Amino acid sequence: MVPNKYVGKWTETGAKKIDLPFTRDNLVLLLYKIVSKERLEYSEQDLVNWCENFYWVIEEAEQLNENNNQCNKLSEVLNDISAQWDLFLVNNYSLEELQELDFSVVELPTAWFENWLRIIRCV
Repeated sequence: MVPNKYVGKWTETGAKKIDLPFTRDNLVLLLYKIVSKERLEYSEQDLVNWCENFYWVIEEAEQLNENNNQCNKLSEVLNDISAQWDLFLVNNYSLEELQELDFSVVELPTAWFENWLRIIRCV
């Protein structure tokens, strides 16, 4: 077992709520805007938070037996976006940097968004 290299905590700052319904089409739109380098009114942090909330909406629907293949694939992508965000943060910033970081300026590799967009478009 590898011990966690961080002892401490940080709080993400600067997040804004994306006021769009949780739909596949809106996810495609948001991912496309990042891939196309279109000027966004939202940060990638905002997108990650939106994706995390969307993930829980899908999970709740699955518990109500409203499960289908599209929801499963969406859920996988949404979960991956959230996980990759967290991994990117801990692998690229020290604890001290994370404690002072304006998370709204963090950008993930564009290739990741291209891949998520490709997967979602096939759903």
